[in-house]
Amino acid sequence: MAEHKFDIFKALAAIDRRDGNYFANLTEDERKDFSPFLFIRWVSAVVGRHAEDNLHVTNELVNPHMFDIAKEHPELIFRLVAMCGTGSVQKHEWIGVPKRQTTSSRAWNFVADLYPSASEREIDMLLRMHTRESFAELVDDAAVPNDQVAELIKSHDKLNAKATGGTTEEKPKSSRKRKT
Repeated sequence: MAEHKFDIFKALAAIDRRDGNYFANLTEDERKDFSPFLFIRWVSAVVGRHAEDNLHVTNELVNPHMFDIAKEHPELIFRLVAMCGTGSVQKHEWIGVPKRQTTSSRAWNFVADLYPSASEREIDMLLRMHTRESFAELVDDAAVPNDQVAELIKSHDKLNAKATGGTTEEKPKSSRKRKT
């Protein structure tokens, strides 16, 4: 028995040619294999002179409706995406999801505890957004015991060094004494 799978590259060519009827001509098995979310990722990544326009149009026409209608109306998503085509076949490339560059650390666990509903990706993003000073302020605001503060800040520095591919240099300590 021949298995019919959704052919992403034929579908991308149909999109580029603005063939909104392509989806209607697929077999039931091919339609079952269609994943609107993965497909949009492919469609939006055009290589060449139409890249910016394609990304912009896809974002404006398709993304606002994606989560509302993708499951129940995949053909409608396909037709919307077909409106984004350039009229000629383009080269598309896969843009993978960034891999998590860090393993769990004290700083990561600290932020995860502060924001229990945040995803791993959001926690990684929060850690990258914080400078050493802003992270120290966050730790201070969370009333972390003094004996754990330095270790948390050091853990944050290591994570940011890994994320940026460099090292974080410690700033020279001030000769001033902290008021207590």
